[in-house]
Amino acid sequence: MTRRQATMQVISEYSLPLILGIAVAMFLANWAPVAYESFLNTPLFHIGPFEATFKRLINEVFMAFFFGLATKELVEAMLPGGCLENPKRALNPILATIVGAVIPALLYVGLVFLFLENTALWKGLSIPIATDIAFAWLGARLLFGPGHPAIQFLLLLAILDDAIGMIVLALFYPHPTHGFVLPWVGLIVVAVAIAYALRKKGVQGWGWYIGSAGVVSWFGMVEAGLHPALSLAIIVPFIPWPKRDLGLYTESTEENEERSPLSCFATQISPFIEYGLFFFALANAGVAITANSFTALTAIIFVSLVGGKLIGISLAAIMGHAAGLSYPQGVRTRHLPILGLLAGIDITVSLFLADRIFGGTPYEDAAKLGPILTLLIPLVLLLFYALRKTVLGERFASWSTLIRRRTQKSKSY
Repeated sequence: MTRRQATMQVISEYSLPLILGIAVAMFLANWAPVAYESFLNTPLFHIGPFEATFKRLINEVFMAFFFGLATKELVEAMLPGGCLENPKRALNPILATIVGAVIPALLYVGLVFLFLENTALWKGLSIPIATDIAFAWLGARLLFGPGHPAIQFLLLLAILDDAIGMIVLALFYPHPTHGFVLPWVGLIVVAVAIAYALRKKGVQGWGWYIGSAGVVSWFGMVEAGLHPALSLAIIVPFIPWPKRDLGLYTESTEENEERSPLSCFATQISPFIEYGLFFFALANAGVAITANSFTALTAIIFVSLVGGKLIGISLAAIMGHAAGLSYPQGVRTRHLPILGLLAGIDITVSLFLADRIFGGTPYEDAAKLGPILTLLIPLVLLLFYALRKTVLGERFASWSTLIRRRTQKSKSY
C-alpha cells in the first residue's frame, strides 16, 4: 500500500473531514451566524427551476454521488463473497435491520406523543433509521478486533439501513420547490433506459453512465418534484459489476483488485466523497448553541437512534435466532447489544434528513443536534480503547481475571 493509499484509508476510516466540517460549521453558526447563513443560501446561478446555492449544491448534487456510492455497496453485497450472496445466511441480519429501523421510528413517535404532544413533529420519525457505515465499522473494529464476523454483521446492517433511508427519502420527502409532477417521471424512465442500453452494449467507462443517464435522471427528479439526491441510486446498478465483492475497507493490491467499471467508480469517486463530507457537514451541521438549543426533541432523536437501534437490533436478532434464523458464523448473542449500540451512530443520513424535514423551522437546530450527539459513542469507544491499551487497562484485565477465578472457585464448592 502506498503512502497516499494509507492516508486515504485513515481519512476514510475515521471520517476526519466530516468531523472537521462539523466543528467548523458549529463555530461559524455561533461566531458569525449572519455571514454563515448568507454563505449557505446566497444564489450562485440558475439552471431552469434549479436555483443553485452552496447548500443546495451540496445536498442535491454532492449527496447524489454519496447515495450513488452507498448503492454501489448494496450492489456488491449481492455478488459472490458479499454478505447478501446467500439469502439464508443473511436473513437474521436483514430481520434485525428492518426491526432496527422500525423500532427507532416508533420510539420517536411514542416519545414525541408523551413529552411534546405535537403531532406535527411526527414527520421526523425517519431521522433515527440510518447508520453511519464508517463510524460503526471503526467502533466494531476497535472492540472486536480486525476480521471478527461481528464486523460484517454490522456492515450489512449499515448498508441496508442506508438503503431504507434512501427509500424513505424517495417516498415521503419530495423536492421542496414544487409538488410532485407525474409527467416528468417519464424523463427518469428515459434515464433508466439509457443506462440499460449502455449496459447491453457493453460500455465499460462508468463516466458514460453518470454523464448521460445520471444527468438525465437528476433533471428528471428535479422537474418531477422528487429529491435529486437519489438520481444516481437508480443508475449505479447498471454500471458493470466486478466478479466478486472485495468488501468494505479492503486493502487493494495488484493481485486482488477487481478492475470492473463499478470498482473504478468507487475507487475514483471515494476521495471526492470522503473530502466532500467536510462541505456536507459545513452546509448542514451549523447549529447555534443557546440556552434553548438542547430541547426535548434533541433528546428524543438521540434516544431513538441509540436506544431504538440497541433494542430493535438485539431483540430482532435474538427472536430470529430462536425461530431458526441462525446468526452468521462467529456471531454470538453477547455481541448483539454492542452491535445495536454501534448501529445508533449516524451523522450523514440522519443529519441530511433532519435538515430536509425541519430545515427553516424553529425545530431545525434541536433536530440536528440529536444525530450530532451520537458522535459521543465513538468518542467514548476511542477513550475506552485507549485506556485498555494503558496500564489501567492491564490492571482492569487482571482484576477481571481474578474475579472470574474466584467465581469459578466458589461454584466448585
